This record gives sequence, structure tokens and C-alpha cells, in this order.
Amino acid sequence: MPLSSPDLLKVIELAFDYLSKEDQLILLCICKEWHSKLEHRYYREVIVHQEELFFQCFLPRLRETAETSSPLGHSIKELRLQMCTTLKVNIYEELNSLCPNLETLDLNTDGFTTTALASWCDGCSNLTSLTFDFYRKGCNPLDVLSHAPRLEYLKIDFELPEDLHIFAFSDSVHKFCPRLKTLDMVFHGAESTETCVAIEEDYFRNVEPASSLTRLDLMVELHCYDYRDVILYCAYKYPHLRVLAITSWKFKKSPFIQRRLDVFELFAKRCPELVSLDWFARCAPDVQFFNALADAGTKLTKMIFGDSIDSELPPLRQFPFYQPLLFSHLRHNITEFSVWHNNYYNIMTANELVSDLAWLPNLLRLTIRSNVDPEPPEYTKIDYDIDHLLDCCPHLTELIMLETRIVLSRRSLQAPVKEHPLRRLQMKEAHIAKGVLPRLSRRCRQLNSLSLSLCAIEAEGREIRIEMPYTSLRQLNMNHTLLSLSDTGTIIKFLACTRVEDPIQYDCNEQWVEAKPVWYYMVESRLLRREEKVTGRAHQLADNEARLADVLAKALRIGEFRLHEQLQLLKRDGRILSTMNLGADDFSCGYIHLICASVKSLCFNGALIG
Repeated sequence: MPLSSPDLLKVIELAFDYLSKEDQLILLCICKEWHSKLEHRYYREVIVHQEELFFQCFLPRLRETAETSSPLGHSIKELRLQMCTTLKVNIYEELNSLCPNLETLDLNTDGFTTTALASWCDGCSNLTSLTFDFYRKGCNPLDVLSHAPRLEYLKIDFELPEDLHIFAFSDSVHKFCPRLKTLDMVFHGAESTETCVAIEEDYFRNVEPASSLTRLDLMVELHCYDYRDVILYCAYKYPHLRVLAITSWKFKKSPFIQRRLDVFELFAKRCPELVSLDWFARCAPDVQFFNALADAGTKLTKMIFGDSIDSELPPLRQFPFYQPLLFSHLRHNITEFSVWHNNYYNIMTANELVSDLAWLPNLLRLTIRSNVDPEPPEYTKIDYDIDHLLDCCPHLTELIMLETRIVLSRRSLQAPVKEHPLRRLQMKEAHIAKGVLPRLSRRCRQLNSLSLSLCAIEAEGREIRIEMPYTSLRQLNMNHTLLSLSDTGTIIKFLACTRVEDPIQYDCNEQWVEAKPVWYYMVESRLLRREEKVTGRAHQLADNEARLADVLAKALRIGEFRLHEQLQLLKRDGRILSTMNLGADDFSCGYIHLICASVKSLCFNGALIG
């Protein structure tokens, strides 16, 4: 069938919106006859990850249409260049002229100058979101920001000019960009002594409030600052702050800087809208900080803690960052808790961390990430007893486990089964031991979302049995999950998963821009070795011709199913499929629509199902 065939075009059209932005761009390059039908669906939000795609596909097409009545560059509202490469200054200047209607610009590239980027900001009167990195000496981001007064979102990663401290720089940013709602800054610079930068308290009192800002992400990797100064600055600067994220291995609590004892009370009083706090610093926050927030009637319900301990304390007194929260009145407010946990310092075991969670009596959503480090091997995974976790968090409705080992202790195996209200479970890059999934299926009968992405599941013999006698399941993800560590013939069974009447939907994995239906992940299934680290796109093919063929084949598989779906997916005849087997050899798109119907028993036969 020729590429210009109308029938083929129809299939490609059906698949187009379900491809990644990168694969969409490749499709546009395969056949010029598809341009008029498809490119308007691509050139509103553009994301380019590969340099060759930028120069061979994206930029030439912008040039071709620049002088026509409908220049494609004028349609682009969002441009994200994620190529991690250096472009010549004249390329940025050309893009500036080709894309005058940008609202979002994200440059993960190098080679631009402050002059070129400032000119770009001048030329885009609708620009409200800007992301860029600036590491070169003598380049001041303020020279760019002075040309972008309409920004509402700003993310910058740069070297701080030596004559400024972080608060003075922030003041200048708000002076040039008074409409900012979100400010995300990563400060780099020369190493300094361990003595904190001293700033007079009058400086903070005299700052001009930035009333529009609701989110501040601050990462400081240069001079030491007393973290209480950050709290004091936010108290005076951001009266409507809702989200505060502090990240720095340089922040500390200096004994040489005396601050009024009511710094925390002042913050709690002046920032009453705070709902989320992310803490990733070298010292734990004071328990008085949390008590002040609780006493002021804060709205704070979400806490995120980094993966280390308070290194400011002597070794025998070190404790996890989150511990002051547990000793404060604020612990009753917390409904969402996230913690990075590693065993580098042997401060707490997984059992101790889980037991600590019982101090948060109203916890509904929990995320635990183990910090995976290949060297030495004993740091790679930390074991969590899933039964103990559910017992310590009796009201939990959402659980996310990342890069962990989930196990079931002997004591749990002998304990009676207690039903738990968990509704959403996500495990990613996790090692799931024998018995865990059957135990979960018996305890969590209200589960409506199950995601096991990039996981390794230990099999019991040749079968993993997951009983699902509930009717609420709506989300199911087995993306790139290895079903058996030893036996490629393992069968996984889903029993009595009845009356899934609507197409099951997924939350996207981090490599996908948009959420995709269940069948998309299935047609995307591919064998991955566990030692392969998947970042960004699931695969990269060096051979350009093979890559083109791969994307086209993918589009045809998806399009074929979409065509089939139009005819049969919405046809309801009340049948209940008794058993469905998807073998590794006969797996094809033609079967997938049955998943969206009522399924009583579903068997996946094969080493890996996407």
C-alpha cells in the first residue's frame, strides 16, 4: 500500500493523537502528503528531544512555510527544546522570527546569549512561561527578565552574580516580572566557607511584597544561608504563598546569627494560605516551626521530606528530617506525606519509618521512595512489609512506592486479613516479593487503580494469583513489568474483575506528556532487560531508517485498533468473557477491546506485558 493511500492516511490520523510529540514529528517527515492533514495537530505544542529531528524535520518545515499564508511557526504556542545540546546564536534569532506567538518557552539547550533571549522575549508579546539554564560567567539572567514583564511562570538554573545574595536577586526578579505566580530557581556558584551569609533583619522588613506569587521552589547550591532567613523572607515577601519547596545542602541553622524567637510565628501569621511544604535541606526544621503553623490555624496538609538526616547534629543525636513534625501539633493536619528513605546513615529501618507513620493519624496519601544507588549493592533496595504499612496507616486511600522492595513478613502471613480502604496503588521500579499481591487483593477490596510499572514480581511456581472480587477497578497498568524473576512462562491471573464498563484510563508515566488509554500501553509493550535504565523515551534507535520504520509500525498498530474500536468498542451486548489469554506469540490489537468490556478472568501469558 503506497504511503499516499487514503486508507493508510485514515489509519495514521486515528493513531496520531496517541503518539508522543517526538513520534508525531517523525511521522510528519515520513510522507509529505500527510502534512496538510496532520501537522496542524502537532504545531501548537512542540517538544523536540533529538538534535537530528530538530534540524532534519522541525526547522526545515518552519522555513518552508514561513512565507506562505499559513506559517506553521505562528501556530506554535508552546516550544520545548529538550535536546541538551548547543545551538548557534543565529538559530535562536531565526526561531524568534519564526515563532512570534509563543506563550511557553523551555530551553534545555545552550549557545544562546542574553541579548538573543532578551530579543526573543521582546518579540513574544504573549510569553507567560519561561524556562532556561545559564551557567556562563558574566551572564546575568536579569538582563533577560527585564524584557519579560508578562511572565507568570519562571524556572531558571544559573550561577548567581557574586555581588548579589539570593534574596536581593529574587527582589530584582519580581521587580521585572510582577505577575509571577510560580518561581523556581536553582542557584549555583563558587564554594564558600561554612559561615552563613549574614543579612540584617531590617532588609527583610523592607522588602516589597510579591502578592501574585503562590509557589516558590528554591534550590541553593552555593554559599551557606540560615534557613530561618528563608522563612523570614517568605513571611514578608509572599503573603499568598501556597507551596514552598526548600532544597539545599548548604542551608543550616547558624548559632552565630541571632533571630527573634517569633520568626516561625511571624511566618505562620503572614502566610496563612500555605498548603504544601517540601523540605530537602541539611538541617531539620524546628518543632517550633510546625507548632507555630498549627497554632495559627494553617491550611498546611501536605509534607514532602528529603532522603537524609539532620547532618548538623552530632552523630549520636541525628534523626530523620520528618521527626520534628511527629512531635508537633501539626501532625494531626497532615493528610498527604512523602518521604525519600535511604539507609546510608543507618538512622532508621523501613520498619521504624513505617511505625512512625502511625503518628500521622489522618494520613490519606503516602509516597515512599528509596534512594537507589548501584554502589554499594546493599543500598539498592529497602524492604517494606506491606501488611505493617497498611496497619500503621488505617485510613490510607492512596499509596505510591518507588524504587523499593515490598515484602510480606511471616508474622503478616499468620495474621488475620483486615480489610483496608486503599483505593489507589502505584508501584514503580519496585521488587514485589512472593505473596504480596495476593495479600493486597484480599485486604484492599475497594481498589480502583492499580499500577505496577517497571516492576519485578516474584512468582509462586508458574502462577501469580490476584483475586479482584470488587467492581470498582478502573485503572490497570502493567507497563514494562517483569512478571517472573526466574520463569518466563509465568501466568498472571485477574479473577472476577467484572463490569468495567468504560474504557480503562491511565495516569501517564513520566515519559508521556498526556495520559493514554489502556490499549496504548499494551501495543507499546516491549521486552526490557532489568539492567536497562529507562529515562525519557522508552527506547532510542541509532539507525534513522529503523527508527522511522518503528514509529510507522507503531502508528499502524494503534490506528488499526482505533479503527476496530470505532466499530466494536461501544457495542454493548451484555456478554461476560469467561477467560481471556494473551499469549506472547498471538498478542495483537484485535483482542484489546475486550479488556474494556466485562472481564471475569484475564490471563497474561508471557514474560512481560506492557
